[in-house]
Amino acid sequence: MKKSNAPGLGITMILLAGLLLCFNSHARQARPMTAAELDANAVIHPEPIRLNTAGYWQLRCLPDINDEKARAILQYRAEQGGFDSPKELLEVEGITENIWASVWLQVELGTYAGERKG
Repeated sequence: MKKSNAPGLGITMILLAGLLLCFNSHARQARPMTAAELDANAVIHPEPIRLNTAGYWQLRCLPDINDEKARAILQYRAEQGGFDSPKELLEVEGITENIWASVWLQVELGTYAGERKG
């Protein structure tokens, strides 16, 4: 008699069906996080974000930096040739003292703007 792989296949199908049910039930309940939930889940990165070399997504990882602010930081950096001081971030349109207070421990210059300008 020829052995069948059907028992193994059956278990695999049951597991896949269970995963799909689990995924679908969570997908129906998914909702955007509120601002309070986002603040509560904010992560302080182990390494600071380098203002003079960070890309868009790295900047978006900073607390209170949304799409508009990340783009403004990149535009400012391109126009000015980089940041000379992390506090210069306050000169970027949309960056307030409150935002600075939430990000200052998580940013550094990286490459000094003066080194690149000179």
